[in-house]
Amino acid sequence: MLNQLDADLAAIDPEYELRRAARVDNELIFWTATNTAAGAFARRIREAQTAVRAICNKCGRPGVPRTRSREVLCDLHWHPLTAAEKAFALSAGIPEAWFSEKAEIENEAFLAEGEARDRKNLAAHLTEMDMARVLNVSVHRVRDMFEQEVLAGAEHDGRIVYPRWQVTDDGRLLPGLAAVVEAAGDMDARTLQAIMENVDEELDGLAPAEWLARGKPVGPVVQILEESWWT
Repeated sequence: MLNQLDADLAAIDPEYELRRAARVDNELIFWTATNTAAGAFARRIREAQTAVRAICNKCGRPGVPRTRSREVLCDLHWHPLTAAEKAFALSAGIPEAWFSEKAEIENEAFLAEGEARDRKNLAAHLTEMDMARVLNVSVHRVRDMFEQEVLAGAEHDGRIVYPRWQVTDDGRLLPGLAAVVEAAGDMDARTLQAIMENVDEELDGLAPAEWLARGKPVGPVVQILEESWWT
């Protein structure tokens, strides 16, 4: 997957720079720097980030998220333990409690919490049509702004959704948004959302989105974003 992604990006820009590549909590982090075709880069990376959620962590075959291991695994690497396998695991020092009904219930609760977080995260976004309605522009215009990287978006179930923090209460794009999106570069959408929505002492205790909505300068927000890249 990573080799193919690297080859695809190199075909777009042979001189692009790979700054970090990792898989964290079943999410692909692929941070790059390019002087050309940033939009094409972002789209190809988003495609890979979607694909990796359905690839076995062990072998690269198609897989699905598994409750007990909290990993994406194929059927070959996921199966209930036989009595002999369980006995071996216990003899190797694995606690008996890990195989209890309580542990399974806790794992199910963990998965449910993750799904709840996903729903909450989606509620903080607007669909393309919703964004068009709020800004009083066409859907095509919203898509153009996203492709021109003046509007941040995130992939969800094969479609692009748009974080609400980009829009003020009176239906305008957040002042300085283009500079924010540019400074964020290839930062993943959740990290950017967290930065923009959480208070920062350097901004008089305001969240960056609120700071900009009050008409304050974008420079300090840009600096926060630049200093936040994988630190």
